[in-house]
Amino acid sequence: MPAKAQAAAGFRPEIEGLRGLLVLLVIIFHAGVAAFEGVYFSVDIFFVVSGYLMAFIIMNDMSAGRFSVMGFYERRSRRIFPALYVIGLCSLVGAYFVMPAAAYESMAESALWVLGLAGNVYFSVSSSSYFDADMGLQPFMHLWTLGLEQQYYLLIPLCFLVCAYARRWVSINQLLVVVTLVSFASALVLVYRHEQTAFYIPLSRFWEFTAGSLLALNEARLRATVPERFHAFIADAGALSVAAVFCIATIHWAHPGPATLIPVMGALFFIGFANENSILARLMSIRPLLQLGAISYSLYLWHQVVFALGRWYFPDTLGGVSYFGLTLLSLLLAFVTYRLVEVPFRNRKRIPAKTFWLVLAASTVVIFCVANYVDNKHGIKERLPDIVLSAYQDGDAGQIAVTADGVLCYEQLKEAPCPIGSPDAQRNWALVGDSHAAALTNQLDAAFREQQVGGYAIFKNACAFALGVSLAGDRERACETHNRQLMERLLRPDIQGVVIAGRYPYFLDRGAYNNGEGGIETGRQWWFEPAVKEAGRESALVSGFVEPVKLLLKAGKRVVLVYPVPEMGWHVPQYQFKRLLKERAVPEISIGLDRYRQRLQPVAEAFDSLGSHPLLVRVRPEELMCDRSLGRCYAHDSEGRLWYRDDDHVNDAGASLLVSDVMDKFPIGSLSNRIVTRF
Repeated sequence: MPAKAQAAAGFRPEIEGLRGLLVLLVIIFHAGVAAFEGVYFSVDIFFVVSGYLMAFIIMNDMSAGRFSVMGFYERRSRRIFPALYVIGLCSLVGAYFVMPAAAYESMAESALWVLGLAGNVYFSVSSSSYFDADMGLQPFMHLWTLGLEQQYYLLIPLCFLVCAYARRWVSINQLLVVVTLVSFASALVLVYRHEQTAFYIPLSRFWEFTAGSLLALNEARLRATVPERFHAFIADAGALSVAAVFCIATIHWAHPGPATLIPVMGALFFIGFANENSILARLMSIRPLLQLGAISYSLYLWHQVVFALGRWYFPDTLGGVSYFGLTLLSLLLAFVTYRLVEVPFRNRKRIPAKTFWLVLAASTVVIFCVANYVDNKHGIKERLPDIVLSAYQDGDAGQIAVTADGVLCYEQLKEAPCPIGSPDAQRNWALVGDSHAAALTNQLDAAFREQQVGGYAIFKNACAFALGVSLAGDRERACETHNRQLMERLLRPDIQGVVIAGRYPYFLDRGAYNNGEGGIETGRQWWFEPAVKEAGRESALVSGFVEPVKLLLKAGKRVVLVYPVPEMGWHVPQYQFKRLLKERAVPEISIGLDRYRQRLQPVAEAFDSLGSHPLLVRVRPEELMCDRSLGRCYAHDSEGRLWYRDDDHVNDAGASLLVSDVMDKFPIGSLSNRIVTRF
């Protein structure tokens, strides 16, 4: 169909097919397919398409003299809320049977924010990033996009209306250009300061919608300006630029930021110039993609709910076969929802406006009451079997890195080193490393107080203590700077001893950890690269791991080197919960000792190469957490009490094992007293 005829009909098959392809790519990304990491930019294309279609609809209605703000809101409400409410209610019911109380409570809370058209605001203040593993367990985590769309839908008709009455002072084009520039500038500022906020809020996202709206307003003029023989080429080039970003982008890119311009501009070129001569426009118009496009909204709503509940139901990390099956289930549910919910509610003759608003109001009240009840009842703990409640409560690890004085070390470290140990003792010890050092803080603080020792905790997440290395994705080189400054701080005369802990094997491996028994780490991955590129990446990195230890020993500092703990691969408390729910018995949770040794080998060999030294003590978790005769490393003690707060961080019980070994092997208290006397 020629472009003009398509516009007149109000239907662009290539856009419908594009939506089908985009939702498929979103599903692939949420399934964790590593080869398609960059397809998270699909959502940005959705925003451009939404902005384009909304402006196109309003512009056509105004030209025909039938535009009204309430009419626009009704059409959007018919499109959005019926399917959203049906899927939302089904999700809350399904989660009742598979989710632990705290997670169910969080789900209900997010549902309330979604009802308030502010799901994106809820997730912007969440403690987890969009790319963190925990977000994959949130059934409604994908509805942040819907919040942004709803907020834009509320504002865009008002903008058109205001500009129609005030066209002597400002046109809709001028207004949208200003909004686009302000929003994009805000994104560039926020993404480097508060990336999570920039990811979710309208201020840094609306430029993608308004770019699409500006295209709709100026498309005819644009097509007339550029010779028609170039249209197909421009459209295909735009689509290929988007495909290139999908292939090369990683989740470490600043987003929304400068790179986001590429897929946004690519989408604008494709939509603005696609015609019957465009190869990729014809590809987007094939029947399977058109069918996917028709059900894309319901499919988008269902897939994450099905994935999240599946992750809670199956104890092991989901694999390709599981995700394929869950995707087929999502497709089936989406088709049924489209036919039985979406299509009828869009038909004004079948469901008149008055009936629609009454049904919508009643449904809103019902879902609000259900979600509010779950939220107020803190996830309805009493629904769970007694054995699940009694055992899973042991998985409650409490707060991390909080001293006996109530000092929150993560907050304190924004200003200065966090004081630990006795407030009356000289602070001549330091606990350093990444979040694995943070996990030891509570117990080391208590042990130091008992021995009348003082010190500091100085750690940084995803930043093991090493020199001559840089963290992949660390755009500001904050980890490298932190470690360099930390080394300078530790070499001062007031620091006499250092406890070092870190998840060093993690920073050697660019891929997700797999325990070989069904536990595969999910979420954003971080790793080190040598600051100076050279042959032998692994040898350069392990040299960077041991270099700080060598410098400390050379300076006469006492060093306690805590070797990395076994990585379980499963989020241990969640894994225990899922197995308890299915088996009704406390499970054994362990991994193979050989797998632990294999993972640890390069780091252990590097640390062992330091040899014996009177100022060096090693704490080896294998001696404390593994049974060599059985060849297993455990996530709990003989009574089933957990040692882990997630897949790799010890909780206070696990930290107590390690800290007790530190104190047994290295009488810090007596040494500190001699140090104080000598100096």
